[in-house]
Amino acid sequence: MKAMENETLAAILQIALRTLSIRLLTLVSLLLNAGMFGWAMWAGGYDRLAVAGAFAAATWTLIHFRREQ
Repeated sequence: MKAMENETLAAILQIALRTLSIRLLTLVSLLLNAGMFGWAMWAGGYDRLAVAGAFAAATWTLIHFRREQ
């Protein structure tokens, strides 16, 4: 009985940590994306805007596929 409770608790903790890591990853990537787009708009130039867009697309892809796992 005790082993079953421990397995259940371990499963709950694993799900909670996975959810927390996805939320943390999302928050950090949103902050970085906002900073990069702000830098691109302030400094000007299409090359910086392209880098910010590529970073946004890469982080969206990472979060999207990690959420499906």
